[in-house]
Amino acid sequence: MKQQPAGNGTSILAMALLTAAFIWAAVQLGPPLIGGQIRPWPALMHLMAGVAFLRLVIRVLELLAMAADWKRTRTPTGKSGTAGWATKRDFKKELSQ
Repeated sequence: MKQQPAGNGTSILAMALLTAAFIWAAVQLGPPLIGGQIRPWPALMHLMAGVAFLRLVIRVLELLAMAADWKRTRTPTGKSGTAGWATKRDFKKELSQ
């Protein structure tokens, strides 16, 4: 069984657009607190913008961690069978011995 990515495959572009839409709506609706009174729609938009932004940041950090792990596992270390790929020079050196 193949493991699903942590973000369930959600596109970074889609998440960024959704976050931008929530931020735009929050800015257009104004502050959520005026004169000691909480306005529900602006408060909801600010909350959703914050949650969407945090989710986007978490997803970007997950992708950076996956990229760093991918790079680390495919870097030749000089030991037999430890690299996912190697350069042409590494193959020539091993074949000439």
